[in-house]
Amino acid sequence: NSFCTLLEMVERTADAKIRTTEWEDIQYKHGNRVGQYRDKEHIILAQRLVEAHQDGHLRPYDPVAEKVQDKDERGGYDTAPDAAGADPAGASGSDRDDDEDDFLAQYRAQRREKLAEQVAANKFGRLRKIPGATYVNEVTEASANKTWVLASLIAEGKEECDQLLRVFDQVAALHPTIKFVYMIAKEAVAKFPDKQAPVTLFYYDGALVGQIAGIEGWGGSRMSTETVIDALGKRGVVKQEVDDGPERDRSAMTSKYYLKM
Repeated sequence: NSFCTLLEMVERTADAKIRTTEWEDIQYKHGNRVGQYRDKEHIILAQRLVEAHQDGHLRPYDPVAEKVQDKDERGGYDTAPDAAGADPAGASGSDRDDDEDDFLAQYRAQRREKLAEQVAANKFGRLRKIPGATYVNEVTEASANKTWVLASLIAEGKEECDQLLRVFDQVAALHPTIKFVYMIAKEAVAKFPDKQAPVTLFYYDGALVGQIAGIEGWGGSRMSTETVIDALGKRGVVKQEVDDGPERDRSAMTSKYYLKM
């Protein structure tokens, strides 16, 4: 028994997986259980099932997507129905298949378009410092096409400004569709009084639509990602979807905020 246990340990690699040879795999495909397949078939198949679906729990089942994948594996959507050599007489029973193929092709195109839109929308994701001279381009023009831009005017070395920027950097990562920038106030507005900083300007669709002076509107000394996101929600920048039940998990609050469409 100890010898068999040692042999099994030798046959396994450092990652505890049983490895088969190419010859054994070929024989197994033809129904011949040789080598490792002779007495470890169920273990090998279980390994491959796990390897093929390691991230399966992250992907909800989508029957249409499964059909798209199956169609891709069978040659894709580029085969012409009336290609040379095809038998027109044999096509009478394929109308339903053709309709399904058209639907799957359309579905795949829609998925690609939606993915492209998501990639284009999630293009920010961090707080950036910009020169005051680029204000028009980086803020006003950047807010065109229904994009939210938050521009903070700050005074260097002021604690309230530093606190606001730290939290904004975290919120920017949570909401990559919103552009967060900041600049030295006096670079953007000559003779801007430091005591007025920070001032955050809200731009949307090419226009200034609001502002918050100081940090009280963001939560004051208790400012956090939650209080900032709450303030953004009240101004329509993000949509809040928070469960108000008594058992609410407050640690997950920020994950329930989504960009207002």
